[in-house]
Amino acid sequence: MDYIIVTHKTLIQKANDYAAYREATGYNVVVADVDMLYDQFSYGINKHPMGIRHFANYALGEFADTIHGLFLMGKGYRAGDSPYNYRFSTTYNTLTLVPSFGNPPSDIMFTAGLSDGTIMPAIPTGRLAARVSNDISIYLTKIQDFEYEQNQPYDPSDPLAKAWMKKVLHFAGGSTYSEAQYLLSFLDNYADTLMGPYFGADVTTFTKTSSAPIQQNTSDELKDLINNGVAILNFFGHGAGIGFDISIDNPADYSNYQRYPFLIANSCFAGDLYQPTVSSSEAFVLIENKGTIGYIGSITKSLAPSLNSYSSELVGRIARRNYNERIGYIIQQTIKTVQYTGMDNSLREVLLEMTLHGDPVLRLGGFPQPDFVILAGSIYFDPINVTNELDSFDVKVITSNIGMAVSDSVVLELSRTFPNQSTEIYQKYIPSPCFADTIVFTLPVEPLNGVGLNTFTATIDAFDAVSETVETNNISSATLFIISNDVNPVYPYEYAVIPDTFVTLVASTGYAMAAMGTYIFQIDTTDAFNSPFMQQSLPIVQTGGIVEWALPYSMLTLPDSTVYFWRVSSTATSNWRESSFQYITGKRGWGQAHFFQYKNDNFQYVSYNKPSRILEFINSIVSISVQTGYYPYIQWSEEWYKIDNILKGQWSCTNYNGDGMKFAVFDTLSIAPWMNADPDGDGYGPSYALNCRTYAYYDFDFFTNGEPWFTRMTDFIDSIPDGYYVLAFSHRNHNAENYPEALYQAFESIGSNLIRTVPNNMPYIIFGRKGQPMLADERVGANINSIISAQYPITTNWREGYMESTVVGPASEWGSLHWRVKSYEPGLWTDSVRLDVVGIKADGSADTVISDLPPVIDSLDILNLSSRIDASVYPYLKLHLRVSDDSLRTPAQLERWQVLYEPIPETAIDPVSYYTFYNDTVQEGETVRFAIATRNVGPVDFPDSLSVAYWLIDNDRNIHQLARKKLRLHPVGDVIVDSVAFSTQGYAGINSIWVEFNPVDTATGLYDQLEQYHFNNIAEIRFLVDKDRINPMLDVTFDGVHILDGDIVSANPNIEVLLKDENRYLMLDDTTAFRVYLQRPGATELERIYFNVGSTEQMHFYPASSTQNNTARIEYPASNLSDGKYMLMVQARDKTGNESGSIDYQINFEVINTPAITDVLNWPNPFSTQTHFVFTLTGSEVPDYFKIQIMTITGKVVREIDKSELGPIHIGRNITEYAWDGHDEYGDQLANGVYLYRVIVKLNGEQMDKIKTSAGQYFTKEFGKMMLIR
Repeated sequence: MDYIIVTHKTLIQKANDYAAYREATGYNVVVADVDMLYDQFSYGINKHPMGIRHFANYALGEFADTIHGLFLMGKGYRAGDSPYNYRFSTTYNTLTLVPSFGNPPSDIMFTAGLSDGTIMPAIPTGRLAARVSNDISIYLTKIQDFEYEQNQPYDPSDPLAKAWMKKVLHFAGGSTYSEAQYLLSFLDNYADTLMGPYFGADVTTFTKTSSAPIQQNTSDELKDLINNGVAILNFFGHGAGIGFDISIDNPADYSNYQRYPFLIANSCFAGDLYQPTVSSSEAFVLIENKGTIGYIGSITKSLAPSLNSYSSELVGRIARRNYNERIGYIIQQTIKTVQYTGMDNSLREVLLEMTLHGDPVLRLGGFPQPDFVILAGSIYFDPINVTNELDSFDVKVITSNIGMAVSDSVVLELSRTFPNQSTEIYQKYIPSPCFADTIVFTLPVEPLNGVGLNTFTATIDAFDAVSETVETNNISSATLFIISNDVNPVYPYEYAVIPDTFVTLVASTGYAMAAMGTYIFQIDTTDAFNSPFMQQSLPIVQTGGIVEWALPYSMLTLPDSTVYFWRVSSTATSNWRESSFQYITGKRGWGQAHFFQYKNDNFQYVSYNKPSRILEFINSIVSISVQTGYYPYIQWSEEWYKIDNILKGQWSCTNYNGDGMKFAVFDTLSIAPWMNADPDGDGYGPSYALNCRTYAYYDFDFFTNGEPWFTRMTDFIDSIPDGYYVLAFSHRNHNAENYPEALYQAFESIGSNLIRTVPNNMPYIIFGRKGQPMLADERVGANINSIISAQYPITTNWREGYMESTVVGPASEWGSLHWRVKSYEPGLWTDSVRLDVVGIKADGSADTVISDLPPVIDSLDILNLSSRIDASVYPYLKLHLRVSDDSLRTPAQLERWQVLYEPIPETAIDPVSYYTFYNDTVQEGETVRFAIATRNVGPVDFPDSLSVAYWLIDNDRNIHQLARKKLRLHPVGDVIVDSVAFSTQGYAGINSIWVEFNPVDTATGLYDQLEQYHFNNIAEIRFLVDKDRINPMLDVTFDGVHILDGDIVSANPNIEVLLKDENRYLMLDDTTAFRVYLQRPGATELERIYFNVGSTEQMHFYPASSTQNNTARIEYPASNLSDGKYMLMVQARDKTGNESGSIDYQINFEVINTPAITDVLNWPNPFSTQTHFVFTLTGSEVPDYFKIQIMTITGKVVREIDKSELGPIHIGRNITEYAWDGHDEYGDQLANGVYLYRVIVKLNGEQMDKIKTSAGQYFTKEFGKMMLIR
């Protein structure tokens, strides 16, 4: 047996249920009836704690080697000097189900000293102060739900679902400012410990802001934190009832089902379970489906230094030394560490009296491994608006860890995909985040390639250096639209072949919503724009979007097949953006028929010599450099190899604690490195080289710790063709002393002389050629901390190369292919020329669809291209021209290549045609309306209805999809205007709304329809939502009257609460805006009044129904209130959380059920023009007969005032609306002087009793006096 439950016979059935659950979780449980222990271990003396102690001692000798917990299930009371001493009081003796030990009581003392003679408990001990069996049922359900929630697997739909297990709340109390700061310093030290390895906590601290004995803390932040889940609540301050001197809220108000925290109460008396009233500890633990899962606090007065000594050690063990251990064991080890010979009584008392209320085998929650996460929205940019006028900007990446915090460092990799789909990689070696850190990358804007939509993808632990619980959540992406004041050519499409006689040049601004600007077009037959033919438009002044210039001449002005170069610029930047097209009668497609059109093509080992207008082979010197050492004596980022100073390989897939060799292989012509790819996704490249990247890269890592890695390394070297260059260098220990013979020979095949003698752990570099023995250059470090490097210049030897076109298309149908080449040397043909056609699918994957076309008549013009290439499969093409010349080393010269086809449409956002936006600054809750136009500027109709998508990125970088819809068909020249409207509730701060026409189809991952360009389909509009910060107004009445503090009210008052908000958009339509509390006579705590209890309505809610009067109302018909003094508290807030005041509305009132009335006074008295009547009524009903008779001193009645004249009367203090003006029954003015009056009041036909007050001295035989003076 390794787990003991001691309980009372009245609780034993539920204790057995608890034992069954613990059996299911892996414990061997024994349940002991405490009455039997008295008989067997304390000589039959009832309620003697030695029975439990002797039994525990017996268990230590007879049960398992380690007993994990002693769980005392049953309420106990004090012995010694106490009015509820269970030894002397029959009542409390009966109520004591499981006694404690000593006075003051200590559960620790049951086993203290049994193992080592100290006060450390030999068995970790906890108690459940169950008074009835249902208390055990409540706790069993809580522990089951709690441990179920703890053990839930990672949920990708809610990646932070388990982050609550790392949340900690600290509460610093204190009766003075200096004391509060003193206690706060303790909590700050605990926070430092908890935020480090292994707990990695996210700590939020609440402190007192006043010197009040108790400070209520009703912030929404606190409620949200607790209800969303917290692992630990740690309080340091003074105790107060079931709370503390800084409120952590009443547990009854929690809504934290399953996510129950553990509460550490560094306070006097907070943990006292041994008293008749419900202690703080019991209130938090023994509450159903909410509260805490455990509680530890002292049962007596304690000194702050002693509490700090205890809690400092306790927290250190929770956070690191005993991370994820059982809480009882952690407490046991805390006592063992903190105790010392000669310690003072204060510390001894804390060690013995800090009482665990909860299961001693409870674990507070922990994780077996780290779990790094980059969430959606965790990548953001500074500044928010990035333009091409900036040099650089910051990419900020929030890295999180929802698992165990560790001390290791990891690589954070940031990939940037430019609008042209090229990619750059950036890496940083960072300490692994304990909970969350923000890492900053400063990147250049790169105005040539960066303008438009950039995609940034961040990957934490990019080299898989740290084993994690989940490896699939380390990556996230975000987009940034870099705004440009430039303008880009759109139509005619780049390199287009067009048949249009009259042409309008069309461009789109880089930022569709650009402000007013001035634009200029130029057109010429040369890209220098300096020929006599060059023409320039007049300045075009307009806002962003589509910019156009209708050419002032027809295409028939110059000969057919003329190539035109055109460009456009904004005068604000003077950056010209160029394009070109060719006019051919009756033809459409793509073509490059002018040498200057080749300049943007891709050349490999062939150079584009523009001044001479020729293509040439390149011969150059390539520099390979390398550096390595033994990590950690070399920084991770300093272990690399480069080609022409461009980083090609860095660090190692064997990681910071692995040993290995890194290889790079280069061909003999281009010195291009071999690529390491992992097409199977199994983590291995060629010859089972490691592959730990999500992209293709240019080196090969192998472990060097033995087989099968030695064989794999041998096979890799053997696979390298003779003559290829090979670079290899060590990462940590190359282990060369232990290589097998085959591997030694493999190294010698690349020229090694030293491999058999290189000492282990010494940094090592080798550079050689396969098949050239004994010629390699080798470098060996002098010692383990040496950093070695080398540089190797190699001359290329080109006699072949290729030229690759820009992307052709997209096309709806391919037509024909035409190309022409000529020899560089007139009349002499020594060249080998072949043309390949590469088909590109919509997802970017490519296949060679036509290969090895020779420059002969049948292949120079392919007229039936559609029969060989299906445009629905391959909407894009590239032309790939391979040239070689072994004799003269001069490449063939391309004269032209053209692909004719049916083009596809092109829509562009066109704010000039139509654009409206509600306002750039709105009040939260307002509805924003946005409308914008798009125009088909292409040469053909869209084949299907155009789609549009809208989304919003809020101030916290969260993406909210607003709308996605199909519009209508979109023919050439057509303008579509579309709009969207949405509420700004919940979007306070800077937001951006995005619109995208022809968006990506979520089902296919491709654009809904093919289009020539997409940069001009997207627009972003930023706007500010002003957060509602104005407090709503709260008004409370009793029976329609505003009462004063302490007033008497009816025993059945109708309490009405009105809340009015100035915000006309966020309607008060939710009952959660209100909290109503009532403190009844004799009670010390407030009682929450809910709208409904079961099916019974307690309060009725009337929501606001008009934007012109945003007022909500509650009617609370309190009924049958007993006599006594009450306190009503009302809390209210608007939709954005603004409270109705910095101080809660509170008012005291009194209920007297006996119907009675005070003497009725007139006020003012004396009076000149009018006087009111003042009195107080008690009971629950107003009198049905009420008459005031006014008479002269002789007794003549001159005026009678009845109830109907007095106006509304209510229970409590009354000042009549009616005022007597000194006129008699007939309206005649009475003379100055003294008048008598009496009051007759009846309820249900009976004279009402009189309430005696000090005003009675002014009445004689029920008659009062008033004086009229004019």
